[in-house]
Amino acid sequence: MNYLNLTKNELITIIERQKEQKNDQSRDLFISNISHDIRTLLNAIYGNAQILNNSISLSENHKTSINKIMDASSHLIDLINDIIDISKNSGDDKVVLCEFNLKDFLNNIFSIFESIVTSKKITLYLENNCEKSTVIKCDKNKLFYIFLNLLSNAVKFTQKGSITINATYDNDQIYFEITDTGIGIKENLISEIVKNYIQVSSINKSKGTGLGLGIAVENIKLLGSELEISSTCGEGSTFSFSIKHIKNPKAFLTTKDDIFSIKEIKTIIGKQDFEVVVYSKDEDQLVIMKNYFASKNIIYKVLSDLKDIESFIDLKANQIVFIDTINIITNELEKVHELKKRFDKVVWVALTASVMSNDLNITNKTFTTYIVKPYSFIDIDQVLILFTKQQFEYSDFKEIIESKNLIIEDNIKQDIINQSKLCHYENTFNLIELIDDKSTKYRLNKLLENYDFDEIIMEINK
Repeated sequence: MNYLNLTKNELITIIERQKEQKNDQSRDLFISNISHDIRTLLNAIYGNAQILNNSISLSENHKTSINKIMDASSHLIDLINDIIDISKNSGDDKVVLCEFNLKDFLNNIFSIFESIVTSKKITLYLENNCEKSTVIKCDKNKLFYIFLNLLSNAVKFTQKGSITINATYDNDQIYFEITDTGIGIKENLISEIVKNYIQVSSINKSKGTGLGLGIAVENIKLLGSELEISSTCGEGSTFSFSIKHIKNPKAFLTTKDDIFSIKEIKTIIGKQDFEVVVYSKDEDQLVIMKNYFASKNIIYKVLSDLKDIESFIDLKANQIVFIDTINIITNELEKVHELKKRFDKVVWVALTASVMSNDLNITNKTFTTYIVKPYSFIDIDQVLILFTKQQFEYSDFKEIIESKNLIIEDNIKQDIINQSKLCHYENTFNLIELIDDKSTKYRLNKLLENYDFDEIIMEINK
């Protein structure tokens, strides 16, 4: 381009565009690095939580806490994915509809925040007045982050008392309310509070920018609703919105198992007819992988230097090579790419925390497939099932519980019912632990794991 022939305005326009492109590149690099580092750290948290969860020495209470860590980690990854989407400046206003059970959704929200409010000595209540079988069609991720932001805001500004989540069906609408006994909002600030970076008071002791409410407002608008706020200073606030829902008796929920059969490997059957090679410069990653393969009784080899990888290749064997891409340098990736071309029967699996489109394009060209961190052990299971002919014994997800009468001591029966009505997990669990009959304790704990308080009450009242 001949810049000498351009007008002043044309030159200014070009300079502004170049600045925007440079800013975009800097932003993408920043987001990519942050995402990579968070995923790497989360992989250590999530991976070790899975190892602990497989331990037979843990109590059910401890396993429940570990499941909460794993659940929160999964949602944090969803949040990181949303940040990446926003960073692309694509104006992500798409609404992705899917069907899901409202009761399960709200119970999941409740379980995430229950332990958080307990540390502040606040009581959290869930009042779901919709039918248990209610299946809604909505953008599940956006709805989740609406609740995440509104509840985080309620917890932040509530020092004592309670927070209540309420869901009610009326006239083809499901109305959601989050009510707290917090510091409240002045009437003249309500119209401003929903804007980005606006807090209730510049002198409040709570940390943060107040951005969450602005994000919630935008997501609620995308779902075709408006956020309504009613508040009294010193008494608390209620945040409410609604989504359209038409009852359909023929509506059904499509589960993942209906689309693709996800199986969890328990152990191998017979002689192992495939070889596993693992490479990582990260000791924490190696510990997680070693624990995974040991728990499945799978024999594996650890590669200490990627330069020696060729000596591990056995063309007569069905081989799967897991390569952790953290701290891997360009010439090492080129080496893997070259080996993939030469040994095309070997399955090359990347364990990666890099999820930007450019990074994944390179990963796709270099490896047979990849697993994104933090990963579930079931992700590794699917790779072994898909790329080997090995017979496996699978875990049974649907444990059958014998249908016999519950045996509960009279002095705790009503207490369990009362705590279940309040949806208080910890108190209900502690009371169930007092039951002598092992079968009864097992059945009620199974219901409690799914936060199925209504079923606990029904079972006891039979």
